Amino acid sequence: MSTAIATKTESPVYVGDIFHGSFGYDMTINCFWEVTRVSPSGKTVWVRELKSECSPEDPRSGAMRCRAVITGDDRFKGPEVRKRVHTDCETPWFRAESFMLARRLDNEHLLDGFYENHMD
Repeated sequence: MSTAIATKTESPVYVGDIFHGSFGYDMTINCFWEVTRVSPSGKTVWVRELKSECSPEDPRSGAMRCRAVITGDDRFKGPEVRKRVHTDCETPWFRAESFMLARRLDNEHLLDGFYENHMD
């Protein structure tokens, strides 16, 4: 009797899900997207980039804590774009840019925010 080992688990994506990506080395920038539409197959989504709010953690170092703006009609900062969704380790993701992957956020990370630093 053989046992199959699953390397990927499908995890559905829904309208309203928030995705996060970041880039940089010395300088770290965060980006957020909200799912606005999902194809019938669930393999393609349309997303819009969200604005973010940052609050200083340490003014001397330039370190900030950034969170996505998730309410209000003016929360978007970009047009709707189409992305192909992949699932790895039960977490949906898409390639936001050639240099950045965006992964779906859970509520804890959405509220806690992410480290950002503009000191290059």
